[in-house]
Amino acid sequence: MISIKRAATIGATAAILLGTAMPAFAGQRYNRSNDELDVNQHNSAVIINDVDTKADTGDNSVGGGMNFVRSLFHGGSSGGGRIVTGDALADALVQTTANENSATVDVRCGCFDDVDVHQGNHAFVLNDVETKADTGDNSVSGGSKWGRGSVIRTGDATAVGTVQTLVNRNVAVVN
Repeated sequence: MISIKRAATIGATAAILLGTAMPAFAGQRYNRSNDELDVNQHNSAVIINDVDTKADTGDNSVGGGMNFVRSLFHGGSSGGGRIVTGDALADALVQTTANENSATVDVRCGCFDDVDVHQGNHAFVLNDVETKADTGDNSVSGGSKWGRGSVIRTGDATAVGTVQTLVNRNVAVVN
C-alpha cells in the first residue's frame, strides 16, 4: 500500500508539475508566440518619354518692289516690307513617378515575434525632351532708295523644358 505521506507527496508533485505546464499549454492556445509578419513589396517599370515642343512665329517673308508710278502719282507707299511677330513660348513639363512602396506596421499589440519588410524596385527611365522657341528666319525684300526701308520686329523667344523623375522610393515604418 501507498502511505498517506507518499500519496500526498505524489499529489503535490503532480499539482506543481501541472501548474507549471498549464501556462505553457495556454500560451500555445491563445498567445501565439511564434507569429511572424512578412511584408513583401516589389515593383518594376519601363518608362519612355519622348516629348517635342515647338513655338514658332518665324519663317515669315515679305517681298515686293517699288511701285514708282503709284508712289509718284497716287501717294502710295513706295517699296519696303514690314514683318512684326509676337512672342514665341514653348514649355514642356514631364513628370514621372513610379515604383513607390509604403508599409506601416504597428507591432505594439504584441502580436508578432518577428516582422520582416522587404521592398524592392527596378526601373528603366528614358526621357528625351526637346523644347524650341523661334521668332527668327524672317526675311523682307524690296524697297528702293526713294522708298521706305524694310522692317523686321520680332517678339521674345522663350523655351523652357522641365523634367522631374521620382522612381524607386521605399518607406517602411515599424513601431
